[in-house]
Amino acid sequence: DVLVQNPATLNDEQTMTPLSLQKSYQFIKEIGHGSQAKVFLARRIEDQRLVSIKQLNIGSVKTWKEYELFHREAEVLQSLNVNGVAKFYDAIDCLTDDPPCSYIVQEFIEGTSLAQMIQSGHRLKVYDVYDIIIQMLYILMQLHTMNPPVIHRDIKPSNIMISPYQNG
Repeated sequence: DVLVQNPATLNDEQTMTPLSLQKSYQFIKEIGHGSQAKVFLARRIEDQRLVSIKQLNIGSVKTWKEYELFHREAEVLQSLNVNGVAKFYDAIDCLTDDPPCSYIVQEFIEGTSLAQMIQSGHRLKVYDVYDIIIQMLYILMQLHTMNPPVIHRDIKPSNIMISPYQNG
């Protein structure tokens, strides 16, 4: 799948890759957004691996603290090696872009968010709920026993990805 990035041919499923990232990544589409940042599905050029890229538009931050928190998030993610948490690949500042942005590149977790499952009317079986809770507790236990402890601060159904089961 080669993505043609001609602005005249873009549709809702495609997006422009920022100029400063074009040698390393190819943006495919926006997959989420919050109050501070957008998240894109992208392809890493060197190995064609799908990644997620969180973009902070520096010009849109209201206080310098928001910018600092974004970079602190990158530092924390870089220090993690926790099964169940997306692997950190890169943190990039593109200050000469228009608009200037910072990026966090992570492993793309294929699956459906718990929020999407609930919104679609999917009813989880009791043992599925139990399994999700046990996995989340295991991840949180690993994070909280780190030195210093890592506190997630944004646990919600849209941030919990349910991956399809892999056969061994």
